[in-house]
Amino acid sequence: MVRKTLFCVPGRIYSSLPEFGASEAYTRMAITGFDELIKFRKDYDLIKEVSDKEEIVGKKDGRTLVAVMFLNQPVIQIGEIPVNIISSSYLFNVLHDLGVDNLLPDLDVIDFKGRKRSEVQVVSDVVADFYRRAGFDVAFVGEGMLHSHRAQTNFTRSDLGKSVEILDLEDLRIVAEKVVKYNRNKLAFVGAA
Repeated sequence: MVRKTLFCVPGRIYSSLPEFGASEAYTRMAITGFDELIKFRKDYDLIKEVSDKEEIVGKKDGRTLVAVMFLNQPVIQIGEIPVNIISSSYLFNVLHDLGVDNLLPDLDVIDFKGRKRSEVQVVSDVVADFYRRAGFDVAFVGEGMLHSHRAQTNFTRSDLGKSVEILDLEDLRIVAEKVVKYNRNKLAFVGAA
């Protein structure tokens, strides 16, 4: 199985945005834009908005940071290109009081796996370009750079079984510091007034 992992952090444009502006921009990108870009297998598409696992990973500028995981997502199309790969998204979001439909960006990590190197390459390149156009800084790491372990999920999906491989969350933040200049302590946007 070929693996490629994409690291994305909000770029400079986010650093001048107030909290609500950052939330609007990121939510629009993550929900509307990403859903238009990637198509999942029909049975997964019905439940794609329900995360498989959530975990508090620490504090950032005194705010709680949560990793929201969508694991082993069966991708069948990227843009107009048919593919057959698996992606797992690790979305590190800052907790807030802006409403349940709003998200605050911190670090997005998307892990792509597939049998064909060419498919993994195409999907990862298209998603990286999507994030760049949305104002994010991006970088890739190859196979063997990250640690993983088996963990229980919230069991919303029968296809995951009792446990699933997940990448080590602390490892993701450490690698992000090196490859995309991720700041573990400072918010990527202007905090609430």
